[in-house]
Amino acid sequence: MNNATAVGQGGPLALICGGGTLPLAVADSAAKRGRDLVLFPISGHADPAIVARYRHHWLRVGQFGAFTRLARAAGCHDVVWIGGLVRPSLWSLRPDFLAVKLLPKIIRAYRGGDNHLLTGVSKLFEEQGFRLVGAHEVAPEILIPEGALGRVDATGCAMGCVLLVRPCDRRHGRLPVSVPEP
Repeated sequence: MNNATAVGQGGPLALICGGGTLPLAVADSAAKRGRDLVLFPISGHADPAIVARYRHHWLRVGQFGAFTRLARAAGCHDVVWIGGLVRPSLWSLRPDFLAVKLLPKIIRAYRGGDNHLLTGVSKLFEEQGFRLVGAHEVAPEILIPEGALGRVDATGCAMGCVLLVRPCDRRHGRLPVSVPEP
């Protein structure tokens, strides 16, 4: 049983949707795999036309209590965050009661970079009993397949050149292309 199947055992999937078309690709893929979905598009970021095909509840950034209430009522346990979202300023949040109650933790999460913020917010979801799931776990076809992406595969002499450049670039902290370890 692969991850996409294993993840599909926990009731409807809650998809918190930011901007772009990736939320639709993930929703369509999960639906084709038989997963029941509830979309939670973020106002001002998600495209209304994209979410219209699915059961959904619009939310503003900061409506954590509304999300938990609606997701629990729908029977959701697994949550996927997908799509673009510009990091909101702390002052632009419109927190509901639960978010106000959790404000000290939210403020602590804001005191770092984007990874620190996402990690802090992830913990809040987990403390409420939700399980965060990677989009690739419910929609594996969104991943780029292994192998050459163009007409030419880096083999033989070309791969040798890449492998010679790799240690030098690693010392300088940069690699011009993504190359697998030998």
